[in-house]
Amino acid sequence: MFENGHPALNSPAKKLDRIAWLLLPFAAIGVAVAAWSAFRSLPHWSWSANRLAASVRLAYGFPLYTGPGGVAMSDWFYGPVAAIAYLPAALASDPLGALRIAAALNGLYFLLPLGVVFGGAQRGASPAWTRWAGLIFVTGAFLLPFGLWYGAASLHVDTVTIALGIISCAALVRFDRLPLAAALCVLAAWTKQTDFPLAFAQLIFLARVRGGRAAKVYFGWLAGWAALATAVFCAWFGAGTLWHDLIVLPMRFPIETERIGIEFAAVARNTWWIPPVVFAAWKWPCPPSDERAARDLQLGWLLCLASVMLLPLGFLAAVKYGGAQNSVHSLAYGILGATTLGLLSLGADRRRWGWVGPGLLLAGALAVAGLNAKRVLATGSLDRKWIGEQHREAFEFAKAHPHQAYFPWDPLVTLMAERRVYPFECGYHDYLIAREAPPPAVVRRAFPETLAYLAYFRADQPPMEIPGLFPEFSHRRVIGNWTIYSRPADNATP
Repeated sequence: MFENGHPALNSPAKKLDRIAWLLLPFAAIGVAVAAWSAFRSLPHWSWSANRLAASVRLAYGFPLYTGPGGVAMSDWFYGPVAAIAYLPAALASDPLGALRIAAALNGLYFLLPLGVVFGGAQRGASPAWTRWAGLIFVTGAFLLPFGLWYGAASLHVDTVTIALGIISCAALVRFDRLPLAAALCVLAAWTKQTDFPLAFAQLIFLARVRGGRAAKVYFGWLAGWAALATAVFCAWFGAGTLWHDLIVLPMRFPIETERIGIEFAAVARNTWWIPPVVFAAWKWPCPPSDERAARDLQLGWLLCLASVMLLPLGFLAAVKYGGAQNSVHSLAYGILGATTLGLLSLGADRRRWGWVGPGLLLAGALAVAGLNAKRVLATGSLDRKWIGEQHREAFEFAKAHPHQAYFPWDPLVTLMAERRVYPFECGYHDYLIAREAPPPAVVRRAFPETLAYLAYFRADQPPMEIPGLFPEFSHRRVIGNWTIYSRPADNATP
């Protein structure tokens, strides 16, 4: 099969090389189109506008958090780091421009951990195409689970949280930068509270691989950065407000036990391959060729350990009221960790595995590319030529009717048009579920007496409790893509 250490010209391995170089460009195009279609979809969702409103509130000098007894119920129950990460979007002059800047930033945050972890791995891999197949596979696999795709296609705190956490692991193991790794780990926990177990995974890993002294040093860095971050954010936003909005409110949302089986099946559907790959890497390890490969192998194991440590709390957050699969950050760690282990332990050593390991990698890259292409065609995301234009229409309407329009599912519009902070439809609903909402009369006082229109875009979720605050707005009209509620006496056409 081998001639002078190289595969014979007509060997299965050599044929696989030719097939791989022929098919991989098509797989790369498929995954790239899937990623682009997800990133460009971000302005389509009013949820994205609601999340970006947090950054704009910060930029305009408004409070980020509602706090006890507040009426501007924004549904922001997370740390402040993600709001800070999207601050450049506030430089735009209108909501659609801001959302497009946020979409570019979100794409960067989504791809950054892949580049940091995978970009430096597998140098000199044999055969050479396995590195590109691995990159195609891990990018496509990142987009397959709904929870991770959601982070690419809409704005939320999860993409920033995952990026900080995974880069923290890379800084700890590959670059041996303990202070930087600790700072990023703390920032990840201050982005979304459910990721604090990452620190325990890193400490366990250090104690096992480098000894107790290294773990103690790292614990000192974690404690120092955590104390500093807590002091800064408490001074900025208020300790009582942070405790209420980040701890008390989320704990009041009930667990929806009937969703446990459904969510578990959805998570397993796209990650079933991870346990066999990790088991094979453990059972049949491939000795690393140099120090760099050894560190990459350690990074793969750390990411897998972090995936296990993050799973219980992430899954619990997913099945609570208002939760979803985007909270299961362990998916990202597991996918990236298992891919790293698979490439280093199974796919890189051609003499040991022949064409079997690289063949499985090629099949995986083609499979995830095909599944992503299927999703793009099924959702029609490439056909959305009107993406985000509802924000422009709403902004122009609000500018033409100052202090008269309210868009319950899109608080970014009136925030940028009038510098007014109104309750978010789902935010008010969540406060009602948590039994924290102020009385309706108090909420009404947050609106001007000149308010004349409640407007809902056709793609938004249906009205919830907000129309109940305005019983006199009983006249319903459908104008283009909008459903507008107003007083019956107001016959003006908006």
